[in-house]
Amino acid sequence: MTNTELAPKENQDSGWLSVPERGGALGMYFLAWAATVGGRWLPRLFLGPIAFYYYVFGGKARRASREFHRRLLGREPTRSEVFRNILRFAQVALDRLFFVVGKNQAFEIYRTGSQILAERSAKQEGGLLLGAHLGSFAAMSGAGELRNYRINAVMYNANSKVINHVLQRFGGTQALRTIDMSKDRISAVFAIKERIQSGEFAALLVDRVAPGSQSAQVDFLGGKINISTGGFVLASVLGCPVYLVFGLYRGGNRYDVFCEQFEEKIQLPGGRAKKEMLQELAQKYADRLAHYCHKAPDNWFNFFDFWVPSDPGSLEQVVDK
Repeated sequence: MTNTELAPKENQDSGWLSVPERGGALGMYFLAWAATVGGRWLPRLFLGPIAFYYYVFGGKARRASREFHRRLLGREPTRSEVFRNILRFAQVALDRLFFVVGKNQAFEIYRTGSQILAERSAKQEGGLLLGAHLGSFAAMSGAGELRNYRINAVMYNANSKVINHVLQRFGGTQALRTIDMSKDRISAVFAIKERIQSGEFAALLVDRVAPGSQSAQVDFLGGKINISTGGFVLASVLGCPVYLVFGLYRGGNRYDVFCEQFEEKIQLPGGRAKKEMLQELAQKYADRLAHYCHKAPDNWFNFFDFWVPSDPGSLEQVVDK
């Protein structure tokens, strides 16, 4: 498990991206080695102690989890709910090793709505997928490999070099399909366009905003958050359909993969109307994200100050108990 997700962040717009990976490399290599030697069950034996360590010493992560659960559930979360949230992150991070190398036989994947992606791919028609740091996007990619459609994750690889290297050493050189946005965004956009036109799908997690990127402030679980609107603009430029995708971990070896059409086609107007439409699309996304959060509260993996600081219920004003 990488410390990147659990490290302190300054704010949603830039803090999550500005913190490099720290430590954890040896532990990740060990888990990958254990997975190679003993399969999935062996490294899972160590996840409980790892999660407990982060629960005890990761104050920022613990408080962020408590705030999310408090907003979602409308009550004070129990210690076990917060611990399970951190444990779920460790479990999903480990399972990513298996998904990226195509070892999908270790899992039971239940699909809802993803047949539309297979149908489009069969006709050499791709699209844009929008997700979030909720559950496992690797599970969605794994489901795609089983159904013969390809998903390319649009990522900021500069902030995850260690874990990407571990995944490749584990055997994921071919299976790990990514488009790196951290170096040349123009080239990345052309790569996205090329793959979509060839019948593949490009996926973005838009619940975090990279520095310099377009965003809109929306309502989410009783507070205000910033949602990246770059995906909506990109879909408008490419003229492709947009889908929402979530892979929720249910425990054991089960993942529930959901896919639903978000917009058949986005056509952004000019001037002030463009900003208003982007605001509407961002709010629509946030509403659907809240829906899936209710399905699996323990799958929420934004362990930092997610709500805007001006919100009265922000994390900084919550006393950890």
